[in-house]
Amino acid sequence: MANKLGNFIREKRGNESLRELAKRCNVSHTLIDTLEKGYDPRTGKPARPTVDSLKKIAKGLGVNVMDLLILAAEEETDS
Repeated sequence: MANKLGNFIREKRGNESLRELAKRCNVSHTLIDTLEKGYDPRTGKPARPTVDSLKKIAKGLGVNVMDLLILAAEEETDS
């Protein structure tokens, strides 16, 4: 299964580190890492971002939050 949300975030992050992006978005670097991987490496469960976290990430990336919400919703329907 493709991780569209994670791939989108990784692409937009570019060469910026996880910690740099997380600081700019006011979220944890582990959240960014989990979303990029598509699952929580500690539990093996699929990533389930909140709307609030997606809003923060969208603002930090300079993208429309709807883009992230749509990608996250597609992940839900694919799983």
